[in-house]
Order: sequence, then structure tokens, then C-alpha cells
Amino acid sequence: MADFAFSASNLDETSAVLRLSGNPGQEDAIRLDEEFGRLLASGITGLILDIPGLDGLTSAALGAVMNLSRELRERNGRLIVAAPRPKILGLIEMLGLLDRLKLAENLEQAKAELAAGD
Repeated sequence: MADFAFSASNLDETSAVLRLSGNPGQEDAIRLDEEFGRLLASGITGLILDIPGLDGLTSAALGAVMNLSRELRERNGRLIVAAPRPKILGLIEMLGLLDRLKLAENLEQAKAELAAGD
């Protein structure tokens, strides 16, 4: 399995893309949660998690994503999860989180939805 990595890039002053890849472990979930906090503190209210390279998801990492989603909603912001692999999508479905996470087929669709406010 690939090592977990992430990188952020701003789309504009209030929106960004965070690319995740590999397979996060418990300690990686802490790093990811810290990155979410940094993005929120910088004024990001629209975030795309671009995850076509994400191989797995621990409960801690998923918890961090759900906390981020809630925090963004409280700030009238949005989180869009782009390009989940079938394994990740299956996990989201199995846990009943489809109604709490906005999904997009690819990064381009996610950017369009974020810009449109859908």
C-alpha cells in the first residue's frame, strides 16, 4: 500500500482543493485533521477533497472528514468529495453518509459545483 500524502492548493481566497492519496494510518488522521484546521483558519469555506488516489480510509480519518464537513456547514461553507474509488464510495454508502457528503465524479465537476453553489 502507498504511503499517505496530501497537498493543498487554493482556487481563490475562500476555496481550495486538498488532494489525498495512499492509505492513511491513525497518525496520518491527526495530520489530516491539523491540515483541515489550518485551511479553516486561513478562511477557506469551500473545500474539495480530491481523492482518486486514496486507497483506504481509517475511522479516524473519516471522522476528521465528517467533522470538517460539519464545521464548513456551520460557516455556510461546502465540502465536496471528488472522484472516490469504488472501495471508498462503498464505505461511505455502507456507513449511511451519502446524505451528509456531497460527491462529485471528478475534480472538474466538483469545481463547477463549488462555483455554482449547488
